[in-house]
Amino acid sequence: MRVPESIGNDRKRSEKIVRYLLMDLKEETQKIEPLTDPRIYRSPWTPPITSRRYLEGTDLLVHETHDGECLYYFCHWSLDGVDAEQSFQVVTKEDARSFLIRVAGLERYGNMYYDEVINAKKHFPELFEE
Repeated sequence: MRVPESIGNDRKRSEKIVRYLLMDLKEETQKIEPLTDPRIYRSPWTPPITSRRYLEGTDLLVHETHDGECLYYFCHWSLDGVDAEQSFQVVTKEDARSFLIRVAGLERYGNMYYDEVINAKKHFPELFEE
């Protein structure tokens, strides 16, 4: 369940809502900020061979709560028509780790951006041990 808290614009994507309230795994309400929370994995937008955009994807983000705990969540997005739609799903650290291994491909950092690799190393250092 998500409840919009404030409205804004994102230059990278046509997201309109900046903050959401989510129910975490302990059934407590947490405020997430998908535009500023660190991304651990960002789905590709443009396929490598064509210039056409992907129409949907799933990003992995992390939000640090007031008490210092990490809240991992997916941002499922789709570009259907002119508006971007998105939904959020809180996941366990183990689910986030499995997703990262499966989707990012982590063989030699897969297709991750530099900032994502830094964030992934911070939260999942065991995946990057030589």
